[in-house]
Amino acid sequence: TLYRPFMSWFDFTEDSDGVKAGLFDYKGNYIKYDITRTIATGRLTWECMMDSLSIASGARYFEIDDGRLVCRRKNSSNTGYERFIINDKGEKFTNRAMEYLNSFSSSESNLLATLFLVSPDRRTVAELGSRLNVIQLYSVANDFSCTIAVGDRLQNLKSLEAISPEDMPKTYYDAKSYKDFFAALNLNTTIKDLDLGHPVSSELQIFSWAGDPVASIPLPVSALYFDIDVDENQLYVVDAATEKILRYDIDGIREW
Repeated sequence: TLYRPFMSWFDFTEDSDGVKAGLFDYKGNYIKYDITRTIATGRLTWECMMDSLSIASGARYFEIDDGRLVCRRKNSSNTGYERFIINDKGEKFTNRAMEYLNSFSSSESNLLATLFLVSPDRRTVAELGSRLNVIQLYSVANDFSCTIAVGDRLQNLKSLEAISPEDMPKTYYDAKSYKDFFAALNLNTTIKDLDLGHPVSSELQIFSWAGDPVASIPLPVSALYFDIDVDENQLYVVDAATEKILRYDIDGIREW
């Protein structure tokens, strides 16, 4: 395939050996780049963690540990998504939470699309609705699972299926994983308004890995991308109108 993965799909991890970056290359390989060693030696250092992975149905892979990946891809009927864990022997597993999410279907499968995060300790997965106001948390180490509904109520799939594609909601657009929390950028807009470049009411929402809401930060600009420097308490956002990178000091408001 000639398709190139987005740079934002790199999965960064850090341990006693330094910083690594994992990436599924859409050619069946999950590659781990040794960022620390590459910088130190000036030569690209990497290893292929797994190869011959299926690329069917838009499969994406995320690292859990040195021998396992989580896969999320469209199901065979194109009515939803399936998730499973695959190890370095090619064996596949699911847990109860994955099976529950795999059971959902819709005539408009994009309604079930999610952003995908893995916690830095590689134990918890967060899936954030791209069009639905829900966040699904589940463990790959134990039986923990949690559904977070953002707003007044859960949205109804049947009602949303009746809406034209351009009028469908656009909820979470970007998300980042941190040691003690994850952060999600909620746009609270529609597909049409986003495509037309209309201003959006970007709101940064912070949650603990246990599913507790921690903070909500309305942003002063229409932002589509962000990151947080947790050591310096700095929030970086990309202004959608100007593409400028803006920095905000959140030392006075950060309590998480």
